[in-house]
Amino acid sequence: LPSRLNLVDLAGSERTEVAGTSGLMRQQGIKINLSLGALGACIKALSEKTKPNYHDSKLTLLLQDSMTNGKVIVIAAVSPASVCYYESLSTLRFALRCKKVSINTRRNVTMDAVAEVKEAMEKERARLQAEIDELRARVKGEGRGEDMQELQDALQREKEAAASMKEEYERMLSEINEDTQARESKRDQIQRVQCAALEVLGCCPEAVDGPHLRNLNEDERLSDTLMYPFPEGETVIGKKDAAHPPDLEFNGIGITKHHCRVVHADGRVVLSLEKLNRTYVNGRRVREAHPVELRHNDRVWLGYNYVF
Repeated sequence: LPSRLNLVDLAGSERTEVAGTSGLMRQQGIKINLSLGALGACIKALSEKTKPNYHDSKLTLLLQDSMTNGKVIVIAAVSPASVCYYESLSTLRFALRCKKVSINTRRNVTMDAVAEVKEAMEKERARLQAEIDELRARVKGEGRGEDMQELQDALQREKEAAASMKEEYERMLSEINEDTQARESKRDQIQRVQCAALEVLGCCPEAVDGPHLRNLNEDERLSDTLMYPFPEGETVIGKKDAAHPPDLEFNGIGITKHHCRVVHADGRVVLSLEKLNRTYVNGRRVREAHPVELRHNDRVWLGYNYVF
């Protein structure tokens, strides 16, 4: 499994009377102090080996994994100024509690169905083999008559059980492999259909060379998954138009027919509008009479929903 690194700037609590904040800033400060108080309570509970309540704050809920199965490093920033005496003392006490926290980390392991079956079968095989070895040792001992026959029968039953387990193991692996191949075949088929649909819209699901747009999403896992290339020449962006279909088709709210055009020529990429609409580059609205040259890492916003 991939690891996760959380970098948190706690900033510290503030006394609103000293800071002199009011209105919205005061409300924000109060909420920050509440979150820091919840975090301090969790740290205190962990240092005392009791169960903390991570659901008191979104901050502690987000940091739950880091505080339960990870390595925690705290850097305390204090000031020698006398006016910061109480804040520095509180910070040092918080750091002292953090030092008392002991986290027992465990390796994150993900096992697929095949691995689970193999592990279970291996344990069962080892158990049966141990019983067979024990019975063989007893058969070679001083057993006589009926005792000897009973041991030989038990040994034969264990051998048959081991052979049956091996057959069952091979059968289960065969079924799992067939299911895996079927799933992979279905996944490939779905990907081909999706790629064909994206190509119709002018989108390329794979990495491309040259100028292009990359989608941004609230969910970081969905960002940078779609690429919209700008080949040499003119690329028209807009909503679906049967009479004059655009090169890149977006049909969300705020997108108009022939929403904008992008010209890629002589190593330059220039975005322009035919008429005013919702098009922003780096937070600034684009005007119809003022084309904008796009540069690497520029933020482009089209309509209400499309961000690149």
